[in-house]
Amino acid sequence: AALVRFADRVLSRGFVGDGGAFAAYGAVARTPEEIGTGAADAAMLSASVYCADAVGEVHALGQGVVANGTAADIVWMVTDGFEPREGGGVDRCRTVTLKGFDASDREVDLLRLAGRIATADPVPLGRPRNETGAASAGNLLVHGGVLEIARDLYADIMPHLDNAHPDTVFTFTGHSMGGCLSVVLLLLIAQDRGVDFVKERIKTVYTYGAPPVL
Repeated sequence: AALVRFADRVLSRGFVGDGGAFAAYGAVARTPEEIGTGAADAAMLSASVYCADAVGEVHALGQGVVANGTAADIVWMVTDGFEPREGGGVDRCRTVTLKGFDASDREVDLLRLAGRIATADPVPLGRPRNETGAASAGNLLVHGGVLEIARDLYADIMPHLDNAHPDTVFTFTGHSMGGCLSVVLLLLIAQDRGVDFVKERIKTVYTYGAPPVL
C-alpha cells in the first residue's frame, strides 16, 4: 500500500518541487573535477530538458542544438559540443539527451506513457550483429514497454547521428526513464549497426536514477 501511495505521488506531483516525492531532499554539491567533466556535462544536459527554455539552457552550457522533438511521448534533444580527450585534445561530441517521466509535462500524453511503462513483460532483444553482419538470436530480456518506446525513438534519432561529421563520437544521457531508454538505445544500435560501430563511435552512456530494464 505504501508503494502504491508513493507511485501515485510521483505520477501526480513528480519527483521534486512543491509536493514532489523528493521535495525535502537537499542537493549534494559535486564539482566537475570530482565526478568527471563528461559526467557533469551530461548531468546538466539531463536536467536542461526539464526546463521551460531547454534550448536556452543548452546554449548556456556552450552546446549547440542540432535537433529536438518528441517520440512515443518522450522529449529528446540532440546537441553538439566538445569533450576533453584522455591524453590531451578534444573530441567532437554529439549528445542525445532523453527526458524522463515528468508529471507536470502537458505536451505529452502522460497516461499513455505510464501505460507503456507499466507494460513490463520481458521481451527478447536478440544479440548484436556478428562479424559477418548477420543477426544472431540471443536471450537478453528487456522491459517490453521501454523497448517499444526505444524503437520509436531510434527511428527519430538515428538520422541525426548518421549526418554527423565522421570524427564525431556520440554520448547518450538521461534521467530516470530517459536513462533507461539511453541504455536500450545503445543495445538497438549494437544490434543494427554492429559492435564495431559502438566501440568506435559511442563514447559513453550516462544515466541518472534510471531503474533497471534488462
